[in-house]
Amino acid sequence: MLDEIEYIYEIPKKDKEYTKILRLEKFSLILAFLSFIGIIGMGIAMYAFKNFFIYNFSLVLALLAINMAYIIKFYVSIKINKIYLAHIDELEKHGNIVKEAINFLLPKLRAELKKARYPLEDFRLNLKLVDYDWISVRKKPSILRSSYEVVFKK
Repeated sequence: MLDEIEYIYEIPKKDKEYTKILRLEKFSLILAFLSFIGIIGMGIAMYAFKNFFIYNFSLVLALLAINMAYIIKFYVSIKINKIYLAHIDELEKHGNIVKEAINFLLPKLRAELKKARYPLEDFRLNLKLVDYDWISVRKKPSILRSSYEVVFKK
């Protein structure tokens, strides 16, 4: 089973754009870190130096950096989804064992929720595929959501 999961994990690495995607991911992490540094600089400028120009400048830079980081992460996730969709036949071939593992783990999760006295109707999962035995669809994918919202069957 771990071999199939490893194979599915390795699918994007075979694509020619994977190095570009990795560089973009690293760049988004750097931008997120820089926004954190900007927020710290903003606080120092506000309290220590009482310099409102540096405060406003670092605030704008931090907001720009974090927004750019999120946009780049969104782009990276779209590219990886496209790579997986291009290899859907391989996913279906190797995904059966993963499906069996999920079917095995869903009743265990349901039992743990019952043991913790968590209401099953309040527990929701977001899944791309819904052909599992222990779940029922609550919400279908829409324009804003690309996954199914599912709950456990009663």
